[in-house]
Amino acid sequence: MRRDEGMRSAIRIILLVWLITGSAFAQLNITVTNSPYGAKPDDGVNDSTAFASALNDIVSAGGGTLSVPCGNYHFTSRITVDLGGKSVAIRGAGNGVSIIHCANTNGLFWFNNTSSSNQLTVTDLTLMADQTGGTALQVDNPSLTTNNICSLYMEHVFFDALILDTSYFTHHIAATKLQQPQFINVFIDNGIVGSCIDGFRIDGVNAPFFDQCYAKACGGINVHLTNAKGNIVLQRMYAKNADHAGIEINCIPDEESSVTLTNPHTNAGVEGIHIVNADHVSLLEGMAYWNFTVPNYADYIMENCTDVTITGCHFNQAVLGDAIGRVMIYLKGATKNVVIQNIVFNGAATRVQQDTDVTGVSIKGILDIP
Repeated sequence: MRRDEGMRSAIRIILLVWLITGSAFAQLNITVTNSPYGAKPDDGVNDSTAFASALNDIVSAGGGTLSVPCGNYHFTSRITVDLGGKSVAIRGAGNGVSIIHCANTNGLFWFNNTSSSNQLTVTDLTLMADQTGGTALQVDNPSLTTNNICSLYMEHVFFDALILDTSYFTHHIAATKLQQPQFINVFIDNGIVGSCIDGFRIDGVNAPFFDQCYAKACGGINVHLTNAKGNIVLQRMYAKNADHAGIEINCIPDEESSVTLTNPHTNAGVEGIHIVNADHVSLLEGMAYWNFTVPNYADYIMENCTDVTITGCHFNQAVLGDAIGRVMIYLKGATKNVVIQNIVFNGAATRVQQDTDVTGVSIKGILDIP
């Protein structure tokens, strides 16, 4: 009996070692400046071929990490990589340290997935627009159903424009069908209002998480989530100077959805925050500004939402012009069961406006500054 137990233990150890070493060998780690890839930072010469070759080798090996040392790299064309269900990471040496320049009008990365699952990680990079146009990072699943598993993790990534008012990305992050993506310390500065479409643009998203992210100067919407579901969380989100909306979240009507926004700062052109079809909404300690001359601005719009709590928020006076037709909280459509409490209303505007089908509204603890 003891001998059998000893043999079983030995077999378990061998299997464990095999699993560990097998897993280790399955992950390929490549530095893009090493041979045979040979990307050369700071020489102004095209590096997109080196990046494409390295990423495709990582996918072929079953996944792994592409390291991007400090320096400036240039893409004269966008690269397309099929992740094929693999886990792939692109890791720089730091935001503002490893910089990838878009020297074309198509963009930098397009991850075009044809498998049912993958994990893409992008950290510690600056993605720089050297001229007008292109998508910095695109993640698509064109051949898959909405039930696929595709995830994106981004941390310490900065989207910037080389020359203010003349260079910009048309899209910064454009993605479809993401499951539980996470964005931490992702900073978008487009340079000029009206030059790009959206900052974060994700369609078909399940349970996204944002923490300490910033989006500025977008021609459309700074944070645009469509066909969204699950537990949607935005913490310390700063959305500024969009032509249309700072944050817009459109949930799927027949899917369970919960939206939590904590400490959002919004200052946009037409709408600050617009939530549609959410089953639960918690908007906590927000700061809302309005400093445009465009009339009929709405700070917060809750449309066809249920169980809404708006608490501890401050609405501040316009800086430029008069707040003509401004509504600070607009309860729209068939929104119901709303609690608005501990709010500071500062400046000339309609405090709360609600459509005729809105029901169950409670307002208390208001500080009203004319």
